[in-house]
Amino acid sequence: DTLLAFLFNINHLHFQLTRQYRKSTFPKFLVEESEKGVHLSFASCRGTILAPLVEGVVPSIGKNLFDVEVTMSRLETARSGYGVTWSLIIEQTPEKATLI
Repeated sequence: DTLLAFLFNINHLHFQLTRQYRKSTFPKFLVEESEKGVHLSFASCRGTILAPLVEGVVPSIGKNLFDVEVTMSRLETARSGYGVTWSLIIEQTPEKATLI
């Protein structure tokens, strides 16, 4: 499928993990797609300390699972109720683009 589909379903994945690891607390994500692009918001009981992890994992998932390059730019103001919001640019990887 697509990276966006994966991101839209990440809370469901975390819910399933919660059922197995009942004492764990997983972060919450919000994906908003508009004509201006994609915004990804992150909330965690740990605050923003894990935000750099998200900044590394999302581009890696994009590249390794979906053959896309992801550029994440942290917005100065996070969406209400979230610790961090990023603007995402998702582009086909150059080597895959030539094969299409």
